[in-house]
Amino acid sequence: MRLLKEVPSAAASIRTGALNLSTVSTVQCFLKREERDKGKIYSSDEKRELLDKMENLSVRECEKILFQVSPGSAKSKETSKAISNNETELRVVVSDELMKKFEKIKGLVAHSYPKLSMAQLDPDRKNERRKKRKESKDEKAADADTTPQTHSTPAPESGLSLKQSPRYIPAAIRSEVWARDKGKCTFVSLETGKRCESRHGLQYDHKIPLALGGQTELSNLRILCSRHNSWEAIQKIGHATMKRYIPNLG
Repeated sequence: MRLLKEVPSAAASIRTGALNLSTVSTVQCFLKREERDKGKIYSSDEKRELLDKMENLSVRECEKILFQVSPGSAKSKETSKAISNNETELRVVVSDELMKKFEKIKGLVAHSYPKLSMAQLDPDRKNERRKKRKESKDEKAADADTTPQTHSTPAPESGLSLKQSPRYIPAAIRSEVWARDKGKCTFVSLETGKRCESRHGLQYDHKIPLALGGQTELSNLRILCSRHNSWEAIQKIGHATMKRYIPNLG
């Protein structure tokens, strides 16, 4: 709260989702260590500039920036500490490559399927497998001098199958959207012009909601993180309506 009082613009960034409380807390702890260990006191302008750099970044990404600013104040000196009678918190150091894999897994399983492997969930690997299957089918078709046929299963007499639902997004379109958006949230802040680019809890979003006549087609689809997807839905459909789908919505 002290940091928010000194930098009022940060509160607006929190409301738009560009900043979150965890990020602000990380910066505040950094500033306290700087003052305690080095006697360095940041001005309000310096604090605002530091927070601006943290917009649309994860806590881990913020920690990397703070490390560049002041390595000694950006990291804990302890590698392990007891947190209960039978538990110890362990701090480890890993390479950027391994950390990226951890972050990718975390984002992919943010909603469900926690027991699946990254190979099963990773859209990039799915696209590779799909491409190989297509190449294999094409080769078989060429050898047999035939054209592969596409068969559709008749719809049940009552109700809609999953593929008949207007919300269903064909795998080919999902792959194209993922490749186009580079597997990152595409939300862009109107205030800062910065793109979110989060890889956590990604969802396929209809730019024009289905409820407002939008279609499930490439030009109307994009990738958003769950936070910005909810925010966009509230802006377009309304808080009262979305509260029925998000019970803990304030």
